[in-house]
Amino acid sequence: MKVYDYRPTKDKSYMISYKSEEVGVLQYKNYFSSKAEFILPDHSRYFVSPKSFWSNTIEIKKEDAVVLHIKMNWKGQLGIVMHHRGRDLSLILKHQGFFKKGFTLMDQDHHEVALIHNNSTWNPQSSTGTIQTLKPFDEVHSGPVLLLAILYGVQHYYKQMSAVG
Repeated sequence: MKVYDYRPTKDKSYMISYKSEEVGVLQYKNYFSSKAEFILPDHSRYFVSPKSFWSNTIEIKKEDAVVLHIKMNWKGQLGIVMHHRGRDLSLILKHQGFFKKGFTLMDQDHHEVALIHNNSTWNPQSSTGTIQTLKPFDEVHSGPVLLLAILYGVQHYYKQMSAVG
């Protein structure tokens, strides 16, 4: 089990760290855009963008290859499909609690693999929080790209909900 912290760093970006060591940065193109970049400590970059203008599917690409995609369903849950070692791993990011400050990441068998706690609600530009990975996550899903995708999913959820209300 590991606990990662995330916080805003400067305009339109967030950093995930583990024990004060940078794991990766989520950097948005602008405040109202779904387009973003994941920047890892080794300076590799992943590009995040909607599949098309009308689509509710977000693709995360390295160069031209899709490595992960996120799709919000009608229940407000985010489905995450990670293309890993020739197979697809499906995860669900569900909001928890009355004020929707917490999220749970579950695998396809509905086992919890990570718990996300957001310290600020409804203000994506200033939210801080933690991502606590559980043993199944650490064994199977270790990697900064998935952690950044979880953070992106939480921010995406808040943007969608604040646009509705």
